[in-house]
Amino acid sequence: MLARVNILLVDASELDAKGARARLGGRRLEHVRDVQKRVVGDTLRVGQIDGDLGQGRILRIDDEILEVEIEWGGPPPPPLPAALAVALPRPPILRRVLYGAALLGIKEIHVVASARSHRSFWQSRSLRPEAIRDQLELGLEQACDTGLPRVQLHPHFRPFAENFLPGRLADCQGLVAQAGAPQTCPRGVCGPHFLLVGPEAGWNEFELAAIKAAGAQPVDLGERILRVDWAVAVLVARLF
Repeated sequence: MLARVNILLVDASELDAKGARARLGGRRLEHVRDVQKRVVGDTLRVGQIDGDLGQGRILRIDDEILEVEIEWGGPPPPPLPAALAVALPRPPILRRVLYGAALLGIKEIHVVASARSHRSFWQSRSLRPEAIRDQLELGLEQACDTGLPRVQLHPHFRPFAENFLPGRLADCQGLVAQAGAPQTCPRGVCGPHFLLVGPEAGWNEFELAAIKAAGAQPVDLGERILRVDWAVAVLVARLF
């Protein structure tokens, strides 16, 4: 079953020379034709990846092509002032994390190795660039957003924690979800934040110590075991 979406996303390469028309096929054609039941003359919301939002009018829709004439309007909603790092979860959960992060407005995502994540997960098709982009676009379609999040993979924990993370936390607040931490997750924060979520079994002692040494503060979400995608949603909901 095709999921209902709120905006038709197009890439710059799919626009004509004037940037006013797009010709699309595949999943987007099927969605507009079969789920939304749109016909020639109907209008729909359109967004250009990493560009503006606009209004589209359908010029052609059949078994082969969806052709839309677009009038561009204003910019997309502002991004959430948060970056995210997650320990690599099982592939189905990773897909939910990517989708959910894009939906929430997070524009910087890091997928990190952890001792409690199976090494085999790094061979998953879910980490292929095209698979990652698919999930990000699905989230943007739901959010009526166009800013494509940037995803960086860190297959080794130590370089991430010791070389990357201290510099990244130099100008923002780092928070790491940790069950039983003495401080509960703050609410209604201001300013940029870098959020770290471990595997369902939690970061091990070495990993947590390294994250804290880099400048991140442990916070308790009030749950002993929380699936990674749920933990991300809970963390963002309580903070912002």
